[in-house]
Amino acid sequence: MKTTHLLAGTALVALLGAASVQAQEKTAHEAMTAPVSVSTKNFVKSASVGNEFEIETSQLALDRSTEEDVRKFAQHMIDDHGTAQQNLEAALPTDIDPLLAQHKLDPKHQHMYDVLKAAKPANFNAAYLHAQHNAHSEAIGLFTTYAKSGDQKDLRQFAQNTLPTIEDHAKQLSTIHATADAK
Repeated sequence: MKTTHLLAGTALVALLGAASVQAQEKTAHEAMTAPVSVSTKNFVKSASVGNEFEIETSQLALDRSTEEDVRKFAQHMIDDHGTAQQNLEAALPTDIDPLLAQHKLDPKHQHMYDVLKAAKPANFNAAYLHAQHNAHSEAIGLFTTYAKSGDQKDLRQFAQNTLPTIEDHAKQLSTIHATADAK
C-alpha cells in the first residue's frame, strides 16, 4: 500500500513538474515572440532596407540561378517588394524624412548580400533561399509589430496590408524548400 501511494505521489510530482516546465517554456516563448513596439522612423528604415535587400538579392538570383522555381520566386520578390517600396513611400507622413526610405542597404544587409554574391554556383540556390527565409522572418516580425502598435495611421495600414504578402512569401519559400528536398 505504501509503495502504491509512493509511486502515485511520485507520478503526481513528475506530472506537476512537467506541467510547470511546460508553462514556463510557454511563458518564455510568448515573451520572446510578443510584439515589442517599434518607432515609426525605425519601421520606415527597416522596411525600406528589407525591400531593397529582397530586390537586390533576387536580381542576383535571376542572374545566377538556373533553377526555374528559384528564378520564378526571385522575379516575384522583385515585383512585390518594388510595389511594397512604392506603397511605403506613398504612406510616409510629411514629418518623416524621405531619406529614411532611400534605396540603400545598411551594413548588415550589405554584408549578407556580399556573402550571397560570393557563393559558389553549386551553393547559390541554397544560400539565396536561406537569405530569403531569414529576411522574411525578420520582416514578418517587424510588420506584425508595427501593424499592431504603430503610432502612424497610414504606415500602420500599410503594414497591415503588406503583412499577408510577406507571410505568403514565407509559405512559398517553404514549398520551394520541400520541392528541393524531394529532388
